[in-house]
Amino acid sequence: MIKNIIKLDLYTARPGFNWVAMLIQFTIIGLVFGFTRNMIVPVFVIMMIMDGFVALPFSLGEPAKMDVLYTTLNIKRKTMVIGRYCYAGFIIVCTTLLSLLLVGISWGVEWVFEIYLGAQGALYVLLLYFVICIFMQSVLLPFYYKFTIIKAGPISYIPFYLIMLGSFFLINFNYDLFVRLVNFVTTPSNLPWVIAIVLAVLAVIVYISFRLSVRFYTRREFS
Repeated sequence: MIKNIIKLDLYTARPGFNWVAMLIQFTIIGLVFGFTRNMIVPVFVIMMIMDGFVALPFSLGEPAKMDVLYTTLNIKRKTMVIGRYCYAGFIIVCTTLLSLLLVGISWGVEWVFEIYLGAQGALYVLLLYFVICIFMQSVLLPFYYKFTIIKAGPISYIPFYLIMLGSFFLINFNYDLFVRLVNFVTTPSNLPWVIAIVLAVLAVIVYISFRLSVRFYTRREFS
């Protein structure tokens, strides 16, 4: 059932996968890379484009009243949410693998031809954006299920504003703690601990996000 729902979401999002627009975007990415000879910008742009693909089943499905169809087909709301989260995970993983492939190719070119392409920096950007993307989607999805994607826009970014304000106050009012945190994260010997902590925190965030989405979607009425 989950596999079929992922296919249904991909079918719903299909009009958003405009190959002409994607070709133009990748052409621009190629031109930027040609001028800068740095893989960081292409990786960053590709991951940003991916964010839009995650939201496509909402932005295209809601005007088409796909939720009414799901209700008519008597598909459990929880099952639909599971499928939507799996769809989001599928898009994130595929885009990350594409970016990782580009980073790997640039790393190989650096090693063989001794041409600097910023592969190491691009890898750091990729890993950071991967974590940020999972966090952002985990925050946004419950808002989409609660208010619909059309109404959720301004409200859904409130948590990010609060996080930015919290980070600002942390840096300015407890700078020593911020420095110690940065030193801990950037120390190579602490890398396994950093990865474990990040994965554990992300798992908790995704689980809370999923439970909220199920609750909100279950209580919504469609007509």
